Parts: sequence; structure tokens; C-alpha cells
Amino acid sequence: MFDLEYVPFSRFGAYMAISYMRSSGDRKEGLYLRSVHGQSGTRELLRLVSADESPVSTEYASTLLKLKYSGSAEIIFPEEHCIRIRGKGTGLRMISAPFSHKHIIQLDETRMVVNLAVQYFQLGIKMLKGKVSAEHDWDGHVTFNIAVEFEPDENGEWECELTDYSNTYYSVKEKFEYFDILAERVKAEFELFYHNMPAVPEEYEPQRFLASYINWSSVVAPLGIMKRYGMFMSKNWMCNVWSWDHCFNTMALTGGEPKLAWDQFMQMFDHQDEWGAVPDTINDGMLVRLNVKPPIHGWTLLKMMERMILTTSQKEEAYDRIAKWTNWWMNMRAGYNGMPYYYHGNDSGWDNSTCYVPVMPLSSADLPAYLIIQMRALARLADFLGKLNEADMWNKRADQLKTDLVKNYWDGSELCTLDINGNKHKSKSLLPMMTIILGDELPDEIREYVVGNILRSAEQGGFMTEWGVMTEQLNSELYVSDGYWRGPIWAPSTLIIVDGLKRAGYAEEARSLALRFAKLCQKGCFAENFDAVTGQGLRDRAYTWTASTFLVLMRDYLE
Repeated sequence: MFDLEYVPFSRFGAYMAISYMRSSGDRKEGLYLRSVHGQSGTRELLRLVSADESPVSTEYASTLLKLKYSGSAEIIFPEEHCIRIRGKGTGLRMISAPFSHKHIIQLDETRMVVNLAVQYFQLGIKMLKGKVSAEHDWDGHVTFNIAVEFEPDENGEWECELTDYSNTYYSVKEKFEYFDILAERVKAEFELFYHNMPAVPEEYEPQRFLASYINWSSVVAPLGIMKRYGMFMSKNWMCNVWSWDHCFNTMALTGGEPKLAWDQFMQMFDHQDEWGAVPDTINDGMLVRLNVKPPIHGWTLLKMMERMILTTSQKEEAYDRIAKWTNWWMNMRAGYNGMPYYYHGNDSGWDNSTCYVPVMPLSSADLPAYLIIQMRALARLADFLGKLNEADMWNKRADQLKTDLVKNYWDGSELCTLDINGNKHKSKSLLPMMTIILGDELPDEIREYVVGNILRSAEQGGFMTEWGVMTEQLNSELYVSDGYWRGPIWAPSTLIIVDGLKRAGYAEEARSLALRFAKLCQKGCFAENFDAVTGQGLRDRAYTWTASTFLVLMRDYLE
């Protein structure tokens, strides 16, 4: 389960991680110290090798990484910006990739600074035992190749602390705590987080442990653009927060980690623009507004309120932000008959769904369904806040939008999509079935159609497989087993469907689907998505919204 090729070794708040990387281009295979800072040109900073070039094996299960070679070493992340390493026997070397714009400042035999300008990264090194030396091909201006070596003392021991710092001065601590004390402390930090995560049936406890670790270690500290602690999608490649992904991570944190849940939810609203739109994605060094993501925030808030008590100020803030976000969709993205539109598949979160093959912009029935739920959430908040007229207004708007949904997307036999001129299109994508989020608010005829398609087996033209609900029908000529939103099973669509089924009166079917997803995670880890037929994990295997969905399904629908 803890394989460095798939699950990075890191900690809560850190922007550094250690991973095992396969060879690719100029990158050699091996163990790498990596950066997840947003502005980093390449994530791989320095390759860790034994000083005598003997093979290095690794072992870890959460907060302590062990290296074995002709010598041995142990690694922990005691703090957000620090790594502590201690070793015996043969030392370790850190070797850079061959690119320019980097240099080394050797302060003395125990202190060094490695400046990796291309990656916007500075690493301070302080030896507590032994000494540090470096080989580098300085040409009078830059260095292309660097090899830093940690050398043991006369007792064959060495220990160092590595600090990721972004200011102009490397401040070395006056006192350093013992390695074992720090190791116990960081272990306790994680175990407290793990304890606060939702309980699961005993057979899924290993998955709960791993899901908790993936989520805990994928959090980064406030820095640069990010004003709060935020959970990245992963510390592999998707080192960002997206404005619907964060909703699923929020739901897993409610109950056990309410402050972190609130910060995770509000992270994107910190950057809401003057018209009410939230950005597509952020990290510490980058904010992108080229696309948006679907408005599932009202639904998320309702789920949050089932598990945590919001203060009056939190309700007021949520009401203001979500109201602006809702009005943005209804005003700035209005198209045919006033229906809201996606300008690109990325806006829907289903980037390459086959719905978008015929034409763009496009409106799918999932979008008004999300907004109806969002308006219901706003009505509830308004009622809490004593804004009774506004509560009535939001409910009336939701009722009207539900009427418009039926009028514009239902052709009497199936749900269609609309182009900007109001022409109806059909597809074999699961996306229109996301209207199940309305639960018992769906009109009977549409509910029977949607539920029937979801629960019908893939072999019979539906979407259900042994492992869950696929995103493109198996008989579609556009189906691809590893086709992103053109076939694989995804966590967010699964959670929306399970919740909608339960609220629509299909509690046993919802529980059955939650169980399928739990077994899928047993087989394919917490992958970004899964092969719908084989259950094989695809793409990134340590994806937080998958881990979070597993935890939410265990807590809310399976237990």
C-alpha cells in the first residue's frame, strides 16, 4: 500500500516530498527529493543515491521512511519546511538533474545552501553529525551538475536537517531536538488526524489508514496565493486545488477536522472575482481563471451542515459567497431560454466527456440540477439568518429552474444536452445522469429514466459494472478504457450518484454502489480514476478526492 512510486512520502503542510521516479527523458530512475511549489519548473529536485552507489531499498508506512543499502538511513518530516535525516555507515549523495541556473554556497563543513533557481527552490543544509561536501561544475556564472554528499563522523554516524526556505536568509536553528523525539511527535500528529477520520468496517481499516495518510500528507501550508491550509489533489503531479475537487475533500474532513474542513471549503472563495466567479485552480504560486468548475458548493454545504455546526459569521460568509457564485452562472453564463452553459468541458469538471463532441458551448442537465440544489442551500441559509424574503425568493427560483430543466432537457424519453441555439443533442455519457443529485426532487418520469440507466448493467446498455458506474456506455464507439471521462469510474460521480439515489428512495441501491466503490479502492488503491471493467487503478494512485470519497461513503452510506 505504501509504495513510493505511487504514494509520496511527505507530511501535513510540507511543500517537499520524496518519491521513486521511473526514468523519463533526461531523468534517471531513482529516489527523488521533490518540490510541490506551484512555480517549480520541474518537480524533481535532487536524486538520492548511496555514496558508494550500492542499491537503495525503501520502506515506510506513514511518517518514517527507512533506506537500506550498504549503510542505512531514516527520514522524517518533523516540521512543515524541514526534513531530518540520520544515517549509519555509508553516507548519502544528492545529485541534481543537468540543467543550468543553480549554485551551491558552502558556508562551512556543516552548513550549505543549494540554490535551484529554475525550480524557484532554496535548500538549506545543516549537519548535526558528520559533514557535508559538494562537487559542482561551476563555470564562473552557473552550475549545471551538483552532487552533495553527507559524510559520516569518526563513529560512522551522520545526521542533517534540510530546510526549504523562500526568503533571502537561511536562518539556522540554535537548538535541534533529538531525532527520536521528533519522530514520535510527527507520528502522533498523523495518528490524531487518522483518529479523527470516519470509521469504517474492520476489513477496510488498511484503506482507511492509507486514505488518511494520503489526505494528511497532501495538505500544504498557507503561502503565496494560498491564504489557508489547503489539500492538493496529490503531491505527485496534480499539485493544485481545483474549485470542485476541494468540495469532496471538505466533506471527508467535516466532523473530525471542522476548522480544516471550513478552510478547505472557503479556499477558492478567497479569490472570488467581482462578478462572483471562483477560479479554476490555485496553488501557492499560481491562480488560473481560464475555466471554472461546476457549482456543487451548495450541495457540499448541506453535507457539511449534517456533520458540523457553523457559526453565524460562517453562515453569513457562505451565504454571500455562494449567492454571488449562483448568480454568476445564471447571469454570466445564460444562453438559450436563460439556461446556464458550460463554455468548455473543463467547466463541467468532465474535461473530455463525449457530450462535448458535437458542439460547444453546451448545456447539460447536470448544471441546472446543481444550481437547484445550490438555491435550496441558499434558502436554508437565508432562513437561518432571518432573511425570510430571500429564503422565499431562492426557493421560487429553484422551483422555476426545475420547471425549466424539464422543459429544455427532457424530450419525453431521455435527457438531452442543448447547444447555444437550443438544438438538442444525445450522447452515451453519464454526465446528464448527474441530475440524480436532485434526489426526490426529480419528476417521476425523469427519475425512473435516470435511475434505470445508472443501475442497468453495462452489457445491457446501462452504466453499471462490477466495480461501479462508468462514465461512458460500454457500447459507445467513443468508449476508451483509459479515456479519462470517456469510460473510467471516478470518485466524484460515484459520490453524487450514491447521495442522489439514497435521497430518491433507493437506499439499498445506494449502499450497494458504495460497497462496490470500497472494493474498488481495495483493488486499485485511491487512483485518480479506474478501469470500469477490470477495476484497475489508472493515472495517479494517491488522489485525495478518491480517498475522501471512500471515507465519506463508508461513513454516510455504508455503515
